[in-house]
Amino acid sequence: MPSERWAHTRLFGEQANMNIQKYLIEELKKLGINAFAPALNKKLFRINRKIRASNWSHKHNCFAAGLGSFGLSDG
Repeated sequence: MPSERWAHTRLFGEQANMNIQKYLIEELKKLGINAFAPALNKKLFRINRKIRASNWSHKHNCFAAGLGSFGLSDG
């Protein structure tokens, strides 16, 4: 079981990450650049708690951008 300190830090980190993604999307759109963050889209990003997995991750983003397949499961 993770420590309470770790849990609070992870929660804060995830919220900060989401805020950064939202900010970057807004700034890029101001410049006329289409931007999208899959983790912010509830239809695309789903978590299956029974098997502790999601259908999308930042590693998937890197793979889609052609940066390699490091750390991806099942492939």
